Amino acid sequence: MTGKNIHTTIVEQVFKANMQLSPALFDLLNKQYNQEAQNARVYEALSSLLDNIFLPGLADHMSKQAEGERQHAERVRAYLLNRN
Repeated sequence: MTGKNIHTTIVEQVFKANMQLSPALFDLLNKQYNQEAQNARVYEALSSLLDNIFLPGLADHMSKQAEGERQHAERVRAYLLNRN
């Protein structure tokens, strides 16, 4: 195994396979994908916290927000995978 990180994001794998994106656009899309994924994790953590302190309505709201963020990340990924 080389010193190279074996854990690359899906977005990085797509970029390597399809070099049509400019590096600047790739960087922006990669940052957006990562931000959406991070936002989903934060909302899920908030949902768990709120559920633990017996605020199920707010916990459900945060869970729905997390799902929205996951959908945003998926849209970025799908755009990259489905490009011609």
